[in-house]
Amino acid sequence: MKNSRTPEERKAQTQDFHGALAKILRGVANIIGFSLTAMKNTQGFHAAQAVRGSGR
Repeated sequence: MKNSRTPEERKAQTQDFHGALAKILRGVANIIGFSLTAMKNTQGFHAAQAVRGSGR
């Protein structure tokens, strides 16, 4: 049985898929960016605490 969708329908479905994939990848990139920022901020906090603590 052949695919009964028209070329326009296939193109629209492909565009929908690519749009959804782009949205998912942006979400993953945001999560990675937030994680890296959080780790960097935590390391800076601990370094500041160590410097502050060593001066006592």
